[in-house]
Amino acid sequence: MDTVLLRQALDETSAELRATALEFERLQAKKERLEAVVASVTALLNSGTDTPAAKTLPVVPQIHAAAEPKPTWMMARDAFPQNGGTMTVPEISRIINANGAVRNPDAIRIAMRRRPDIFEAQNGGVFALKTTMNGREGSEGAQKTTEAIF
Repeated sequence: MDTVLLRQALDETSAELRATALEFERLQAKKERLEAVVASVTALLNSGTDTPAAKTLPVVPQIHAAAEPKPTWMMARDAFPQNGGTMTVPEISRIINANGAVRNPDAIRIAMRRRPDIFEAQNGGVFALKTTMNGREGSEGAQKTTEAIF
């Protein structure tokens, strides 16, 4: 067996497991907040009193979803080092997952291939940020004009 491939598969699987655990913890906390709201409203409805205090909703925890996460292509762009360079999809995936987002390598690869204005696919599954005319990688102008698309 090829130990390099096995190690790569192990690394990717471990990263995905960590990302899944983080997502599970987030969902568990949301579940607990929702259960608290249900319990509060149920208690209010079952109180049976007709006082003004009983007609007002109790203070319930915030259940609003967290801010929308960045698009996958933007997380991939941010994973690249400031001085440019090249990276493989598993390397990008590990960085994104280490930052708490849940993205599998296939989703990252697809997102980068859909943004040829920002990413350049090179031989061997390696990607680089394209350099714009003003010398900056992953142009902010391209970001502003295309954020609405994805």
